[in-house]
Amino acid sequence: MTNDSAIADPHARLVEIIQLGNEYVEEAALVQAVVERLKLFGFAAHVMVRMFDESRTLLVPVACQSEYDSELEAEVSKLIVPAIGSLEGHATATNTLVVSTTEQTPDLDYDPDYVQDALHLITLGMRSAFIIPLTAQETIGAISFYGFDDKAFDERGLELAHRAGRVLASGIEKCRLLAQADAQRLELIRANDQLESSNRDLQDFAYVASHDLQEPLRKIQTFGDRLETKAFERLSDSQRADLARMSDASKRMQELINDLLRFSRATTRGGNAAPVNVGEVVVSAVEQGAGAIAASNADIQVADLPTAWCDHAQLTEVFSTLISNSIKYRQPDSDPVIEIGVDRRSKAAAPSSDDTISIIYRDNAIGFDPKFNERVFQPFFRLHSHAEFEGSGIGLAVCQRILQRYDGSISASSQEGHGTVFTINLQRPPEPLDESVDEPNATSA
Repeated sequence: MTNDSAIADPHARLVEIIQLGNEYVEEAALVQAVVERLKLFGFAAHVMVRMFDESRTLLVPVACQSEYDSELEAEVSKLIVPAIGSLEGHATATNTLVVSTTEQTPDLDYDPDYVQDALHLITLGMRSAFIIPLTAQETIGAISFYGFDDKAFDERGLELAHRAGRVLASGIEKCRLLAQADAQRLELIRANDQLESSNRDLQDFAYVASHDLQEPLRKIQTFGDRLETKAFERLSDSQRADLARMSDASKRMQELINDLLRFSRATTRGGNAAPVNVGEVVVSAVEQGAGAIAASNADIQVADLPTAWCDHAQLTEVFSTLISNSIKYRQPDSDPVIEIGVDRRSKAAAPSSDDTISIIYRDNAIGFDPKFNERVFQPFFRLHSHAEFEGSGIGLAVCQRILQRYDGSISASSQEGHGTVFTINLQRPPEPLDESVDEPNATSA
């Protein structure tokens, strides 16, 4: 019993459904709107969309439109069908259109409950049905159309409904992808907020702990100095050794506290990012370490370096730390040699490349096992005992923290006995806005 006037222009109806798929971003609202349009096609007395539940064992109604009164429509709309042993389940399992009438029904092993529901529909006047699977990347549900007689659906109606089903499935997939993207975005925002909060707590803890530890440590150092000044001659050799060890331990504790404070300040001190000539930064770092450089006869070779987006003082601290480490861990039988330049093998070195530049820092120091290439940036990580080399192991961690603050990074590649190569990635300065205004062409009278 096809209503020809309702589907006289099937393409216009399909365009309406396509527009709905483009406009709606919420799945339930999209499904309800499409079902309302499908009912207006006029070739079915009842239209229902069912979706798989989480277990994919049941097909659950999510939207319907009916010619029945509201009470009967509500009753029909509650019919949940099994994924196995039903027309809807057969359609979704085979991904094919299924047509059934009271005169001809597909030969299936029907679920008993489903049979009872089907008989109930027949008592309500239903004589035919066809089921269209909703398939996007996978089958997600089905559209059920029910008619009043055994010849309610002609070929044009079936084709129209089938095409509408494909459009609806694509629209549902889009809504789900958008919902998933929104959920991931919110989760990312929450994770970022938690990370920022954790970092703030860590910085506050490090700063407070460093300051709170200063006072008792100063007292230990003061009493130790007083004891050494006033009672040193009366102390035995073992007592003098204990005093020396206490003094040495307090100095090391002072160094650790200072380094902890330095680490906590790495992202709070310094100014905002600005264009910085990396070559000038290296010159400042060399001037700061002039004494150690001269004493070790270090040879520092600096190529032409570009301008980066960073803070001058903090980037100077990065290079000062690297130079200091190269001198500290130099080979015992050779002078330190340090080379600083741009990574010419990287696309980032080209003026027309992306927003990142790569600086290569290379030395001939003692190096270390490659398995520690990442661990050397952990706070207070040391490869050598305090007796071999002084320091707390905070320097490279501070370098990494500073560079990350300006969306940069640092990595290491080393071999024992063959020095270390540090790759420092920095952001290029943003392109200045062109604020010039073209003057109008002059014309002569």
